[in-house]
Amino acid sequence: MSVNFEVLFQVSYGLYIVTSEYEGSINGCLINTLCQVNSEPPTFQVILNKLNLTHDYIAKSGRFGVTILSQDAPFEFLGRFGFRSGRQMPKIDDTITILRSPEGIPIVKNHGLSYLTCEVFKTVDVDTHTTFIGKLLSAEALAEGSPLTYAYYRKVKKGKTSKNAPTYISPEKTTKSIQEATMAKYVCNVCGYIYDPAVGDPDGGVAPGTAFESLPDNWVCPVCGVGKDQFSKM
Repeated sequence: MSVNFEVLFQVSYGLYIVTSEYEGSINGCLINTLCQVNSEPPTFQVILNKLNLTHDYIAKSGRFGVTILSQDAPFEFLGRFGFRSGRQMPKIDDTITILRSPEGIPIVKNHGLSYLTCEVFKTVDVDTHTTFIGKLLSAEALAEGSPLTYAYYRKVKKGKTSKNAPTYISPEKTTKSIQEATMAKYVCNVCGYIYDPAVGDPDGGVAPGTAFESLPDNWVCPVCGVGKDQFSKM
């Protein structure tokens, strides 16, 4: 079998935050697996890794909300929901604004263009993940802007994919070789983000041409927020 895994990055997805609540606790995670599967009645599905706390909340509550994100959403915000576990840290704190849908389902407002909520009526076990299929309960617009797509996240924001995502592909499987540079590149051991000295980290105030060794001690991964000690030389 011949598979060029780079081709899979060209499959189009959006990026969303799915939220759910169980026994008064709210959790959410970043997904790219929202899909409308029927128009009448409006029906949507989301696919979540069984290791995710949000997975458990949806399974127990039978309801979920989805925030459609703006492409201007910053890395720090995406990293909070995409590379950190609600089992280890509270994702919802005083920096996150929670809206309630008419049915009382929690929605993350930050960097949201719109939202929808669903009630689950069917689940499908897909080994490491579960597909939750739900009927649409409500949908509202929040702001103007362009929605964040997976392609924009990877190509423009240079984002990586969480290991819990259905679309995660191990770097060892990609067919394009990483080009050698004068200064060494470093990879984040947590999320796979690659620090390229030729690019720097403009959003973090690091100019192109800055070697990894010259980064400030308080510099953190722009995707998942870990420190320099969690990076390995490539």
